[in-house]
Amino acid sequence: MRATGLIHQIRNRLKARDTYTRPEYWDAKASEYSGRAISMWANPNLNQLYDREQKAMLDRYLPAKMEGLECLDAGCGMGRMSLHLAGKGAKVTAVDFSAQTIEAARQQSAHPNIDYRVGSLFELEAEDAYDAVFVWGVLTVACVDAKEVADVMGRLHRALRPGGHFFIMEPLHSMKGLIRVLDLDLGQFCEVMATQGWSIQTIQQLHFWPARLALAYTEVPGAVTSAVYHMGQRAMVALGSEGWGDYKFIHARPS
Repeated sequence: MRATGLIHQIRNRLKARDTYTRPEYWDAKASEYSGRAISMWANPNLNQLYDREQKAMLDRYLPAKMEGLECLDAGCGMGRMSLHLAGKGAKVTAVDFSAQTIEAARQQSAHPNIDYRVGSLFELEAEDAYDAVFVWGVLTVACVDAKEVADVMGRLHRALRPGGHFFIMEPLHSMKGLIRVLDLDLGQFCEVMATQGWSIQTIQQLHFWPARLALAYTEVPGAVTSAVYHMGQRAMVALGSEGWGDYKFIHARPS
């Protein structure tokens, strides 16, 4: 089963530009999978660990109470981060270009503070509308080059109110086998951000990629998943290179 899942993933990667950039792929995934697996991985035990890690990282930079704040979750997937923000009291606009994913989010991740919408980042026209903007694993599959990244970064900059916060978590790599659609490494990505008026505040590494490759593509028992995940986290710290983190967490603000 794991081999089948990995082969399927490799086939998708080989035609990534024609696969991941289309809403039809994510619509089909929303029909095939359930819960977090729709917008994350096939291993629910790994998804639980990643979800905990990502929220803990984000909470370092967010207030415990967010009443009165308006947030944009751009590329919201199943709405797990939208729910996290709404639970803190924020009013969240959650946008994804997959209509089936949005429908699943409305059913499984409903909250009175969340407004789920179908939409593309390339069509975002909001101005000074949000106190914080969040983008999770979207730009590296939606954008094909630096020009498209710059376009989206400009739109997100205009959408953020002065003094607001911008949070990104993306799998940025220079190694070909780990690249999704966008072929920009971390440094190049940050250079594009700077051209659109963003000032990088901090960069952190998430998810040791060898462990992710070993665990993501089918359900692995919880004890095994946890052991491999935690060994990978320790290895990532010990190795101390940005290349070992599958995802990069970026906190930025308007220059």
